[in-house]
Amino acid sequence: MRSDKRLEPRYMANERQNCQYITIARGLLILVIAVAHGAIPQIRRSSGSAGIFWYLAYSVGLPVFIAFSGFLFEQGLESYRRQGYARFLWRKFTSLMLPYFSISFLTYFAIALLYRLSPFDELMTRYGFVPQSPATVIHAILTLEDTLTRHLWFCYTLFLIFTVSYPLASFFRTLAGLLPAFLLFLVAIAYPESLPKLAERVCHYLVFFHLGRRLRDADALFAPRLIPIHAAATAAIFTAMELLGTQRFGIFAGLFNFGLSFFGTVCFIGISRLLIGRPPERHLAFLGEYSYDIYLIHQPFLTAGAAGALFALAPCAPAWPIMLAAAGVGVIVSLLIGRFVLRPVPVLRTVFLGMGGAWRYKKRDSAKP
Repeated sequence: MRSDKRLEPRYMANERQNCQYITIARGLLILVIAVAHGAIPQIRRSSGSAGIFWYLAYSVGLPVFIAFSGFLFEQGLESYRRQGYARFLWRKFTSLMLPYFSISFLTYFAIALLYRLSPFDELMTRYGFVPQSPATVIHAILTLEDTLTRHLWFCYTLFLIFTVSYPLASFFRTLAGLLPAFLLFLVAIAYPESLPKLAERVCHYLVFFHLGRRLRDADALFAPRLIPIHAAATAAIFTAMELLGTQRFGIFAGLFNFGLSFFGTVCFIGISRLLIGRPPERHLAFLGEYSYDIYLIHQPFLTAGAAGALFALAPCAPAWPIMLAAAGVGVIVSLLIGRFVLRPVPVLRTVFLGMGGAWRYKKRDSAKP
């Protein structure tokens, strides 16, 4: 018997919409992040707009990803508690840390191999991709300090946030729990170079994870009609940061950074909700289904590497065509590798994507997180 969506309870319709806009947002976000990864340092130095885009992509896009992780954590919390802490951590380790370690070691191995081949050696030396000793590689991967796979910090950071959040879930769900998380964010903004990299990442994003657990409570904030207000607030805060040089405010500089991330996140989610039922929805939802594959695979060779090669060939070319072309290479090749190479093979799916069961490979309803 076919269900009639018109007869669904209101909460079920809202749940479907929530899941759909998250999938759309993930697809849009991975495009933004890929373009930002195409803005390599040489391009950012030559183009002011590329530098601004790169900064905003990290200030807004990554908090959105973290907030969605918090939202999904809240949705599954009762199930996680029934599993127990040990099983919860093991599942998060296999889905986050196993791909992190596998791809990191594979990247360093590929660098050592390519460095022996001409003409790759000269190009890789120019952009800092040089072989390192085993001890240096292991230290970099374990600590995130000066690692060549720095884009994978998200996996490591999210795993540590899950590790802390599970036993303290009830505390962080309260306003009293959000306060120390917010203070840690201010510390991370004020002293990013003084903290170990892992500690800085966790302190920076912990508050967004637990604010994300409240997305359902703040549903009215994401109404598409409020997008212009949130966009104006985001632009105003960014302009103030540029004009005032907020880093001189010390620990209070984080107030500006938090405002930028908060209003940018709300604006981005509003845009994602606006796209439901519109032409881009199907394509963005498809990318959203493969966003984790793309995230894991597209850096540093495919996107930054393509940008570096294009910039070397045409150093006077406009920044944005190089960034978009490099992002296109990264997204398309990563998508093809994930869909046709890694996902169909169980051992590759497990080791490089953290997807342990065949059910994760089957095409899912895009409305499901």
